[in-house]
Amino acid sequence: GEVGGDGVVEILDNERYEETLNVQVAVDGRIELRARNERRPSLVLTGEMTVAGGANSEFALNGLLVSGEKLKVVAAGGNQLRYLRLTHTTLVPGRTLTPGGAPVQVNEPSLVLETADTEIRIERSIVGGLRTHSGATLLLTDSIVDATHIDGVASAGLDGISPGASLSMQGCTSIGKIHASVMPLISDSLLLATLATGDSWDIPIRAEQKQTGCVRFSWLPLDSRVPRRYRCQPNETTPQVAPRLLSLRYGTAIYCWLSGLTSDLIRRGAEDDGEMGVYHHLHASQRETN
Repeated sequence: GEVGGDGVVEILDNERYEETLNVQVAVDGRIELRARNERRPSLVLTGEMTVAGGANSEFALNGLLVSGEKLKVVAAGGNQLRYLRLTHTTLVPGRTLTPGGAPVQVNEPSLVLETADTEIRIERSIVGGLRTHSGATLLLTDSIVDATHIDGVASAGLDGISPGASLSMQGCTSIGKIHASVMPLISDSLLLATLATGDSWDIPIRAEQKQTGCVRFSWLPLDSRVPRRYRCQPNETTPQVAPRLLSLRYGTAIYCWLSGLTSDLIRRGAEDDGEMGVYHHLHASQRETN
């Protein structure tokens, strides 16, 4: 289907919709595709969802479960889309699940951004791998980026190797390798990544510009090349500290939950003495203390 111009499209039920969507936002316009409050419709893409817009335009997804294909912001046709926002939305990691719950396309991204001047905001959402232009901006809050396995590519450039967009994360969990052009701020987050056997990457987490930005109150591999670290784990005095997660499989009830056996350096290692990672905003450790 075609969605164009400016306005809000609200889905009123919990039904399953099979579509191939092409979105064209007007100049200075905003299109929001959203679920009605207390509804959770499922959008099964039969072809990739393409998004384009005029100058200073915005496209938003709110409250949807999206599977089947990827969301793509194309560079062709003079696309000037300024903002892409995902809120309370899931772009299924692996795009589709088998009847047993395993991801079908384990190495395929769920979001591709080809334009340089677009800002993506992802809030309280779950997404698969990200492939972005190095001139773009990624801002993630209380979200999960899941490449479906920790030696996959969670966020990188369009080729899956070169540096991708500027990356900021607040209270997030990422599963997979990351190569960003710059990391202005990574805070209260878990960056789970490792190299595969014979990997073409030399390190699992990397920022091209190390002079700009800060990584704070987070866990990331000790050999990561990132801006200055502040109260991160592990460090030289605690090299063995690592998170223990109950499940890394999307769709399970314990997805990305920290085990109670995880070190307090992680379970109470965030800025407010809460846990690092995507469930930081639930304040579990503070509730436990109280």
